[in-house]
Amino acid sequence: MKLSSLFILFSVLTLTTNAQSLKVSATASTSGNATSEFTVGGENVRVNNSGLIFGNRQVLAASAALSANGLAVTVSSGVNIYDGGEKISGVGYEQKGDDSSLKIYAAGDGTYIIRENIANFLIFDTFGKIKRSVSNSSQSEEGESVSGLAADPRFKTVVLYNPKIIRNGVAGSRMKLVEDNGGASDFYTSSNRVIRTVKISENGQFVAAVTYRDGTDDSVIIFDRFGNRLNKVSFDREIKGIQLSDDGRYLTLYSDGRAAAYSVMNGERLGSTSVRGSLIWFAEYISRDETIVLLAGDMKNNVLTNVEFKAVNLDARKIASADYSRSLGITDMIPLSLDRKGKFNYTLSGLSQSLDIRASF
Repeated sequence: MKLSSLFILFSVLTLTTNAQSLKVSATASTSGNATSEFTVGGENVRVNNSGLIFGNRQVLAASAALSANGLAVTVSSGVNIYDGGEKISGVGYEQKGDDSSLKIYAAGDGTYIIRENIANFLIFDTFGKIKRSVSNSSQSEEGESVSGLAADPRFKTVVLYNPKIIRNGVAGSRMKLVEDNGGASDFYTSSNRVIRTVKISENGQFVAAVTYRDGTDDSVIIFDRFGNRLNKVSFDREIKGIQLSDDGRYLTLYSDGRAAAYSVMNGERLGSTSVRGSLIWFAEYISRDETIVLLAGDMKNNVLTNVEFKAVNLDARKIASADYSRSLGITDMIPLSLDRKGKFNYTLSGLSQSLDIRASF
């Protein structure tokens, strides 16, 4: 069936519930986790407003980050790296006053980056030495917002961006690639569009940026890891989050109440779905199954309640949904990740509980 025909049929889909099902259960290793407890790289850690807790040992931190394999990097009287709660290294670092922009980003090999003073980034190697300092300041006399950083888990591709730069009274934006030779080069600038967020595919090969301007639709611009522009798609709602497939062929984006999948090659929408009464917090299109999987619920104090999952098979034009009775913790330090285990069989990690999701259509 041609994709254009598929979308027309899908858009007028009448939902039936007797031919499909969705089952969601916590993995055995995380089923006992409280909403503040997370399992990362096989290590358990609790997250609170003051820092991290490993077992009975609390690590206070002005800023903290967790890598994908469970290494914890904290800023507090220097920079310290922990593995399973054991401190394995530490270096001196003097925080400059009450810096509300201070943030740390950690890779799994022990390298890390510190953002300080709105737009300055210190890049450290595995020995805790500063490899280089990169300023991302636009030098605009009219002001700019705090700079952002996006990277894949291994820091293969690192992007610095200015979400908002004011010039001549108009809000624009900019992105630059951090290069291996120590430099950083601009690959996107706009004089009239602001950046909502930047996402890099897990393998580091592709970059997607959500931009907006008052009175226009949100747009997602897709680049390869060298900054070459591949395509752009637009969405008629405020985009809350995005996912890029590792092969760069598919894009999933979602607003508070709607999720959609696109072909990056031609920008065509493959299909979409929506929820009512709650908000979407994650969505991803699994191309091998032609299925969108999403998580929705109510959020308060980093805890999701009234949790709902939905799987939408675009080929069969069927929807399966299921409620999850337990509350789930969520933190900005751990990205959500959906791994395919088999046909219509997935594991969602990054929440306080890792969840097995099995659908049938």
